[in-house]
Amino acid sequence: MPIYYCPLCQAPLKRRSRKNNPKAFFWSCTGFRQGCHFCCDDFQDSPFLLTCPQCGHLLHRRISKKTGRPYVACFNKSQHANQQVLFFHDDGTPSHLGEVNDHPKAKAVFSCPECHAELLYRRVHNGKYAGQKNIFLCPNTEGHKDARTHFFEDQDGEPLL
Repeated sequence: MPIYYCPLCQAPLKRRSRKNNPKAFFWSCTGFRQGCHFCCDDFQDSPFLLTCPQCGHLLHRRISKKTGRPYVACFNKSQHANQQVLFFHDDGTPSHLGEVNDHPKAKAVFSCPECHAELLYRRVHNGKYAGQKNIFLCPNTEGHKDARTHFFEDQDGEPLL
């Protein structure tokens, strides 16, 4: 395993297991006795040393209690322009989760073949295609015989009807 050094005091970093979960790890500075209290998250057996582009604080890699999926965020809300938690991809690029304009763009406006309601074009958020695939959906459950949302495959911004 390569040796990683503390960005604050240049002492070696040591990978340690968490007290509450021995299978989860973090990195801490070996210069603790000299007054350095640096620590960071573990990502793929190396220290996660990416910083927030807005405030400069270290990003944190966590597992969502709700979905069980990993995410990267900066929790330093007081130093952000919008006073909110910022979310990122694993490489440190902003993910813009939760923003209204985070939807892909369809080539045109399409209608449901059964109820003629306007189809919505969205990125898949659950399952094995999460974040990798787009779909069209008809949210008009009252207009369908089975009273369910109908989904249509995407073919380059057009639904396969």
